[in-house]
Amino acid sequence: MKKNLFKIIIIIVAIILVISIIPLKYFVIGKIQDVKTFAINNLSVTSDKIFFNFRILTSADVIRNYSYRIENHVIYIKFTSVIVGILGSFQKVEIEGDFSTLQKIILEDKENERVIWERDTDF
Repeated sequence: MKKNLFKIIIIIVAIILVISIIPLKYFVIGKIQDVKTFAINNLSVTSDKIFFNFRILTSADVIRNYSYRIENHVIYIKFTSVIVGILGSFQKVEIEGDFSTLQKIILEDKENERVIWERDTDF
């Protein structure tokens, strides 16, 4: 009898853990936002600052944060979103640093890249 009760408790705990992971993933931790869902506005690049406004074009996603990395004069920006909302207004990104040699700004997700800015080389 004790063995059966113990097995039932283990099964119930496992079910509760699995069920709690789903909301944690989508409402707290988030997912990498698809690059195709961004509307970009007012993009500006100077030697020491990158600035742009963006809006998500999906109805439930809200940007939680973003990260970036710089490789070979290209900055890659990745956004994380959670499911909690409705279409929002434009939000802003402002990154400071030395961008005097920057050649491209690329939004990236897990599988895709989208170039949103390239240095004009025609003088």
